[in-house]
Amino acid sequence: MSTINYKLILKIISQILLIEAGAMLLPLFVAIGSHDPSSMGNGVFPFLISVLITAMAGFLLRYFGDPDRNSFGVKEAPLLVTLLWIVLTMFGSLPFLFLGDFGVTDAFFETMSGFTTTGSTVIEDIEKCPFSIKLWRSITQWIGGLGIVFFIVAVLPSLVKGGRVRVFTAEATGPFRMKLHPKISTSGHYLLCVYAVLTILCALGFWACGMSWFDSVNHAMTTTATGGFSTFNDTTSLFNKVSTGSVMLVFMFLSGANFTALYGTAMRKQGMQIWRNSEFLFYVKMIGLATVFVTIALMFGKNTDYNFFKAFGQAFFHVVSFATTTGSYGDNIQNWPRFAWFVLFVLMFIGGCAGSTAGGLKCIRALMLWKIVKNELKRIMHPNAILPLKVSGENVSHVQMSTLTGFCVVYMLLCVVTYGILMVFESGNNNIDTVDGMTIALSSACNVGPSLLHTPDDSISWASLSVPSKWICSFLMLLGRLEILNVLVLFTPSFWKEQQ
Repeated sequence: MSTINYKLILKIISQILLIEAGAMLLPLFVAIGSHDPSSMGNGVFPFLISVLITAMAGFLLRYFGDPDRNSFGVKEAPLLVTLLWIVLTMFGSLPFLFLGDFGVTDAFFETMSGFTTTGSTVIEDIEKCPFSIKLWRSITQWIGGLGIVFFIVAVLPSLVKGGRVRVFTAEATGPFRMKLHPKISTSGHYLLCVYAVLTILCALGFWACGMSWFDSVNHAMTTTATGGFSTFNDTTSLFNKVSTGSVMLVFMFLSGANFTALYGTAMRKQGMQIWRNSEFLFYVKMIGLATVFVTIALMFGKNTDYNFFKAFGQAFFHVVSFATTTGSYGDNIQNWPRFAWFVLFVLMFIGGCAGSTAGGLKCIRALMLWKIVKNELKRIMHPNAILPLKVSGENVSHVQMSTLTGFCVVYMLLCVVTYGILMVFESGNNNIDTVDGMTIALSSACNVGPSLLHTPDDSISWASLSVPSKWICSFLMLLGRLEILNVLVLFTPSFWKEQQ
């Protein structure tokens, strides 16, 4: 008989669909209570139908999902996590579909971009959309920031009895699992509190800068999720202001740091603990060094007219934006020197800290790779030396180093292969060149969203991609958010072999 407990998987999916239906009630209430001037309507019908369908599907799966054993094996965790993200994206796309202006492909792409906090959008004029749709986009990013499964562990720990660690590990980012408490669910509560506090403070900051409450809450959710969705078409003029730009910069930076380290610093009054964290130090140094490089490039590059203060401000904002994979703009970087583009390209690839809402390779992996290279250089001069690899004072095992190598190889290979496939499908699109194809693949895999050439003032948009390319990018977003291997294992024959 099969080792996979399908009934338990159905039970958990049913509960999460009911939670998603509950989350859809928020934009529904906004649609009912607002006098929305949108030409698309207020969104009452799309969300009402979506809530009903999602809730009915949840109750139906709950009926079929009465498991004989309420425990997880090795196979259930990656299968559950992958199915959860796909199913919630499918039902989360219903409001876009019923709005009438989206096809199946665009609706799925927009929702997957939201839940994975990628921030790519096929909506060319978001200001024409109803308030309810704007809020739903922000909610998808906020939920996806910490992870869908994370909310299961934190809110409904009884659902994954006996398998919390496996499920949490299947979705958590980074090679290490840092816990605040022996119980995974309690650690989840603590991190959820950090996330909520950051969001509330960010909303208050935007409101103090003159934003409306609605725009403040939306931008706070997408900023702390490092997703980058906005309620405005032109974010350049919005974040080019010192006030709003500074608020966003601060909360992008904090959201790109490890939440466990932030909690230990803020709540346990261990102010110096975070500065003993090797990954956080790497994160700070990376941002500092990149800011210096981009500042110099803007000050002395051709066709640029930046004094030191303007160059430093723009460099700092965009370095943090791309390092945390938020992908928001405070300036038109289309005219920036190519060296500045290269720096941002590297930051897109590395990303933020593990245990944060940021995407990318993660700073901890980049740090481990750097230390491995240093050790190999030392080994050339001292062949018999024993050179242990340590991160934050902890030894890194050979198994972890092997996993790191495999992950990085698959990560880069996936970007290259996807780039080649995209160029085939976009061969008739004169607006997409070789550099565009690579940045599209990288920004999808790293969950960055806007690529280097897709600036707010550029004529190219994600909507211009072909239908196959949008599905490929959607799949790539999912792989990037779930750290690739947890999804690819489902495509191995051994995963589906039955155990007698």
